[in-house]
Amino acid sequence: MGKIDNHGNQFPGHVALIAAPSNGSSTDALLRKFWEIEEIPKPVPSHPDDVIAERIFKNNHYRLGTGRYVVPLLIRNDASPLGDSKSLALQRLNGTERRFNKQPELKEKYSEFLKEYESLGHMGLVNSENFGLARYYIPHHAVFREDSATTKVRVVFDGSQRSSSGIALNEILYSGPKLQKDVFDVIARFRIHQKVFTCDISKMYRQILLRPDERKYQHIFWRHDGELKEFELNTVTYGLSSSPFLALRVIKQLTEDEGHKYPAAATALCRDMFVDDL
Repeated sequence: MGKIDNHGNQFPGHVALIAAPSNGSSTDALLRKFWEIEEIPKPVPSHPDDVIAERIFKNNHYRLGTGRYVVPLLIRNDASPLGDSKSLALQRLNGTERRFNKQPELKEKYSEFLKEYESLGHMGLVNSENFGLARYYIPHHAVFREDSATTKVRVVFDGSQRSSSGIALNEILYSGPKLQKDVFDVIARFRIHQKVFTCDISKMYRQILLRPDERKYQHIFWRHDGELKEFELNTVTYGLSSSPFLALRVIKQLTEDEGHKYPAAATALCRDMFVDDL
């Protein structure tokens, strides 16, 4: 706004108008783009599956007297029937055992991992009367973590192995909404404090129990003292599509249940966690 001389120069103390395109539609497009950039982002509606997953969790989780959480498996309402998975799980175990013959050190680490799993109550032996009657058998394999200061070998369970019907356990589970924080935001907040510390939740998934009536979907085979035996996994399990949501949703539930007692800790759990790292 203001006066401009014959050479196009603006007089001091005045602001010149920027010439707008003569085409009306171009002006509309520029204005629309400006307002879209300046507009506060609108929340994205939740996916219907995520709404159902949240409802299943809310309606079916509970706590024991010890404070430990027990959660549902998030089985889909419209789930296709699972076929036989027993023979496939046994085939995978046989393949793993052939590998053990070539790598005895791997066998030792693998056995130590599953012995600890059993000793902590994270899996239990199935009695002979119920042997072979599970709804789903999960194959398992080893994952090496050379950067780990503690466990170099971890047993991971494969919920994506298809049963004889062509359907895998992971395909009949709700994954739930994404609750994982953006790592950039977590690190940015980390830098604003004068004093900081880091820690992680030991065996995060395995701190959370699965409802007893749904553990029949989490059976494995393992040769125990030379004899083939069947075990039931009692906790939230690595390798299942619902597990990441369940683990983080329990953290959120913990802040809702106990946050009034420990407001500073609750804030840290809500804002400053990346998966199991605080």
